[in-house]
Amino acid sequence: MRISTNQMATDAVANLNAPLLQAQQLSEELSTGLAVNQPSDNPQGAGEIVTYDHQISLDNGYLASSQAASGQLTQASSVLGQVLNVLNSVQTAAVTGSNSATENPADLQALATQVYASLSQLVGLANTQDQGQNLFGGFHVAGPAFTATTNAGGTITGVTYNGDSGVNHVPAGQGVSVAANLPGNQVFDAAGSSVFQSVLAVAQSLASGNQAGISAGLQQLTAAMATVTQAQADAGALTQSLQNQETSLNALTTNLTTDLGQVQNANMAQVATSYQQVLNTYQEGMAAVGQVARLPSLVEYM
Repeated sequence: MRISTNQMATDAVANLNAPLLQAQQLSEELSTGLAVNQPSDNPQGAGEIVTYDHQISLDNGYLASSQAASGQLTQASSVLGQVLNVLNSVQTAAVTGSNSATENPADLQALATQVYASLSQLVGLANTQDQGQNLFGGFHVAGPAFTATTNAGGTITGVTYNGDSGVNHVPAGQGVSVAANLPGNQVFDAAGSSVFQSVLAVAQSLASGNQAGISAGLQQLTAAMATVTQAQADAGALTQSLQNQETSLNALTTNLTTDLGQVQNANMAQVATSYQQVLNTYQEGMAAVGQVARLPSLVEYM
């Protein structure tokens, strides 16, 4: 059989294609640090990368919404703590005013002025917003959650709730949603334990010297304080639930990121070694092609 040197050279060059392509792929891995730079590198791995990226993106979205809701609930709990402090001062004023043996009309009027100021402060706290959103307005977003009605002298005579009973449930995980707000009517204007009605009753009774009214106002105030205390506890429980979910999401994302890295990231030391080996093979092949090119035009063998 006779084989031309041209045919031998052609075959030798063809045999170099595989190491050349492999060297190019390994060079790209060294450049990017990624084991899969296009689907053809590893079709199964490419599919796994898409799946991991999608799940990590979802979990990051859940984490962001959970953290935002947790922040709002933490702020709501803090505001309710301030509300309780104000109510404690109102309670102290009411108890002081209920001692008719030592309090004169001027003292009662001074106490009433103090309680009216507290009422105004409470309205302000109930209208607290977070990034333009009412903490205690339900789904109500336009304007304050509560509006105080005043007489010609500027004294508060009533407080109206402008919001609704809407509860915003945020997605905090796959199939998991958690309430992220406390509607103001359930916190400040609950039937039988209204914060504003009880404080207003105390203020009006102190101003008129109505001892029976002061006592009745104290009872309403006690009920209102219990409602606010429970609301603060609810906010704390919801915050804890969200924080627990955030811990789970962080752990899940960490595991997914690790799994993604095992598929996506190149083993740089191993790739560098393989690249050098393939490069050596390619160079040896090129040298062989050069030797073939120097052979006589025709080689005969049996």
